Amino acid sequence: MNALILLTLFGCDDSVTQCDVLAQPTQYFETQAECQRSAEDLLDRSLDRPYPMLVTQCGTRKETIDYIAQVAPPEQLAAVNRRLGDEGSR
Repeated sequence: MNALILLTLFGCDDSVTQCDVLAQPTQYFETQAECQRSAEDLLDRSLDRPYPMLVTQCGTRKETIDYIAQVAPPEQLAAVNRRLGDEGSR
């Protein structure tokens, strides 16, 4: 079985080095292409968010956790890690 792909929406500063996790839909994708199509729709629906930059990331559970660890506050990483610990085993 292939690794499942997660979609995450971030609200970031101009440099995309400090971000907040804004949305992490519960849907999983089998391919990056499927995730990217949904990411474009998610961005279009999120343009009213009060952040200089909106960023989506499609990745496996590990890639998602690693990215959040780089850009988001520790409490957001802990919350996402708890949620993905429960759901990421699919």
